[in-house]
Amino acid sequence: MSKKTILLLVLSSLLLMFGLKAQDASIFFNVDMSYQISLGNFDPNTEFVDLAGTFNGWGSNLTVLSDDDQDYIYDIELSGFYISQTIEFKFRQNGAWTDRKSFREEAQTGFIQY
Repeated sequence: MSKKTILLLVLSSLLLMFGLKAQDASIFFNVDMSYQISLGNFDPNTEFVDLAGTFNGWGSNLTVLSDDDQDYIYDIELSGFYISQTIEFKFRQNGAWTDRKSFREEAQTGFIQY
């Protein structure tokens, strides 16, 4: 093989490798608020659930979840992540950091689907 062919193969491999790493991925976040509603800790008529994390300045850009089907499971799908990216996040109530823990562990049912 000529040097030109080898160089072309190496460059093609690098482009393919970096192109795959940078693939865009969406993440679906959800949290079931029915337990908090039953305890009187959350009123779906006057309050909202938002998401704070490393991807939105820990809530400096408000990311509000919705409950369109009124099943008390609030959700949002966000894009702009890449495969194998590590993020940190927390569900909050009314966009505030309070003394109260955001939600008890048994009520935190948020999970990530890729």
